[in-house]
Amino acid sequence: MLLLIVFFGLQFKNFSLSNNVAWIDGEDGIRFGHYGIAYSHTAFPSRESSQEPTGGLSIELAVRPDDSINDRFKILLCIHAGKDSDQLIIGQWRSSLIVMNGDDYDGKKKIPKVGVQNALPPKSNSFINIISGESGTFVYINGHMRVSNGRLVLKIPNETSDAVLVLGNSPYGRHSWTGDIYGLAIYEHTLNSGDTSSHFNQYSRKHNFSFPRNIYPKVFYTFDEKTGLKAFDHGSKDHHLVIPSRVKIIKKEILVAPWNEGRLDRQLVQDMVMNLAGFIFPGFFFCALMFHLGGFYEKHGILLTVFICFMISLIIELAQAWIPSRSSQSLDLIFNTLGGCLGAIFYRLYHHQVVNKARCRSLQNDGL
Repeated sequence: MLLLIVFFGLQFKNFSLSNNVAWIDGEDGIRFGHYGIAYSHTAFPSRESSQEPTGGLSIELAVRPDDSINDRFKILLCIHAGKDSDQLIIGQWRSSLIVMNGDDYDGKKKIPKVGVQNALPPKSNSFINIISGESGTFVYINGHMRVSNGRLVLKIPNETSDAVLVLGNSPYGRHSWTGDIYGLAIYEHTLNSGDTSSHFNQYSRKHNFSFPRNIYPKVFYTFDEKTGLKAFDHGSKDHHLVIPSRVKIIKKEILVAPWNEGRLDRQLVQDMVMNLAGFIFPGFFFCALMFHLGGFYEKHGILLTVFICFMISLIIELAQAWIPSRSSQSLDLIFNTLGGCLGAIFYRLYHHQVVNKARCRSLQNDGL
């Protein structure tokens, strides 16, 4: 029973330890499969040590999403400095492009964001320009302005600590994006509409991200290496992108609080029921073992069973923080423990009924 619990608790869900990122044959770029990740730990050093003013922010991307369309939120680019509430995200939901600072994935927090429908059609190239400054944020797709939001001013979240740049996934390794990235440039200036149109035209002529630019990027990847475990930064030349051979979790999330796990939906209810039901049988049998041992163990059988189930679940949840396809959640720990408690109670009732029946039979036999 214990081996079954550990197996199902720590199994990898459609996941391989190998990092599913590869250089594209015959052209510049990298290809992300499920559970792929590339990152730079020092892409944006903390501004505590350097208070240089910036003239806005512009992000330029050339991508080609794969043909998988589903309701899973996928992160194409993330800049993270320790707090989800400050992170800068470029994500994909179905064929829509989502851009925001923060973690308002379901819209409940009502923070400013931009969403561009049909910006990322499957198996189609998209040249993306995101320009943000005092007048708001503007998103250009293939040289044409598609969406703007005057209330959204994007910021690199490196006010107090270094920010890590992650491509094709989140720092937690659970929001993998699939497709090709041909180039990335991040400017600490706002590009104008003429720049975006010129850049798209230059890129589309040769399908090459290494075209001349009037404003040179702060971070600049052309992905023309075609081999190795690094993509070199051609901007400041200090922040090379690492492509590890094995999936690496940049930020570990341990025992996420229930109020941070999102709204109550069908998937969450299913998980709660499965975690509850999954520990009822172990609780039943652990309690039976306590009664079999007798003495102190029998007297405190339910309490000991609950403690054992809690510890097993705790160990599993802590271990899941290191598995990219799993998440360490306090709600799982709560319902696993509750399931073990119910199993112990069921055994106590069952044992009480069996003992009473045995006594009745004994009395009847004595009466005969």
